[in-house]
Amino acid sequence: MTVDHPPHYASHPSGIECIEVSRHCMSDMGQAIQYVWRHAEKNGIEDLDKARWFLLDHVAHGFASALPYRARVKLEEVNRRNAADSVEHRVFGRLLAADPHGAIAVLSREIGG
Repeated sequence: MTVDHPPHYASHPSGIECIEVSRHCMSDMGQAIQYVWRHAEKNGIEDLDKARWFLLDHVAHGFASALPYRARVKLEEVNRRNAADSVEHRVFGRLLAADPHGAIAVLSREIGG
C-alpha cells in the first residue's frame, strides 16, 4: 500500500497533490474534494456518491460555503488543467463559486440519483 504520494492523488497534470488542497478545508469539504479527485482512478461512481454525502453533510451543518484562500488558489490551478466537460471541472467549479448545492446537483446527475 502506498501511503506517501498515492497515484490516485498525485497524478494530476497540474502537479498538485490532493492534500495540497484538502488540508486547508473543513473535514467534509476536504473529504468531498478527495473523493471527486480520485474517483476515476479508484472507485468510480461509489466515490462520487461519497463526495455527495460529504457535501450534503457540510450543507446540513451550516458550514461556510466559501473555500479557504489557500485551498481556493490550489483548486483554481487544478481546475484550469481539468477538461471543461469533466465531472471534476464541474464539481470543483461549483465549489470555487461557493455553491455546494450546485456541486451536489452535478454529482447527483453524474451518479444518476
